[in-house]
Amino acid sequence: MKNIRYKIADNFLADKTLTNFITRLDEVFEADGETIFNGSRNVIKRFRLPCSEPSCQDVVVKKFGKKDIFHQFIYSFFRKSKAERAFFNGLKLMSVGCETPCPIAFVERRNCHLLDSCYYVTSYTSAISIGQFFVGDFDRPLARKFAQFMAKLHEGGIVHHDLNGSNVLVDRTDSSDVISVIDINRMTSKPPQKLTLADCKDDYVRWGSAEDSVYPFVMREYALARGFEVNDFMAIITRMKAQHDSSWRRRKRISRFFKRLVGKK
Repeated sequence: MKNIRYKIADNFLADKTLTNFITRLDEVFEADGETIFNGSRNVIKRFRLPCSEPSCQDVVVKKFGKKDIFHQFIYSFFRKSKAERAFFNGLKLMSVGCETPCPIAFVERRNCHLLDSCYYVTSYTSAISIGQFFVGDFDRPLARKFAQFMAKLHEGGIVHHDLNGSNVLVDRTDSSDVISVIDINRMTSKPPQKLTLADCKDDYVRWGSAEDSVYPFVMREYALARGFEVNDFMAIITRMKAQHDSSWRRRKRISRFFKRLVGKK
């Protein structure tokens, strides 16, 4: 027994073409669309629709990878699916004035009450990864905008948890650079006044390398944007970054060790 659960953003509910696409997405996704990304876990496709609303005429659908039976059970009864979290996180981002591809809908397919597959639908964006501008003699005005964007996230009570160069996008125009974020299903939020530096740790330490000049530049600009005392803040972040990188290297060494053991067998 299979059933479909979905939610369409209020501003798109009137478009019957979109509603038809959403209700049939589970079958349409496999047969149609232009594949943008095909990874071991997730697949992303682009679809062009004859909708009346321009922002849903060109859409992107992310299909999250199927889970094992244990995680299917957890996501079916105890946790929201990644697609549902991404959808409502997108709405939250837009409510505090932070850019992300416009959230259109999420879709879940269940089989015998267990989550079988789920999809997150957004408007298409031609924005590109910001990481390519943060190498060598990096783009300082853009790095400053990224720092200010991060500050705006945290001042809105939001932590992304994976602000790497691929998940932060920039739409470059003649007049301005617009920064946005994707891969937002892990995002968390709380009242801004309760958000601590420790809460924001992932956003401080999981992007960039401490050896690259862009990293301290961005963190100093972030401190200025938030009105922090720069030297004190940089001392805290330096310790956080060192602890994170040390832990990451240790996990990698352990992972390589066990891979070698398996290989020997």
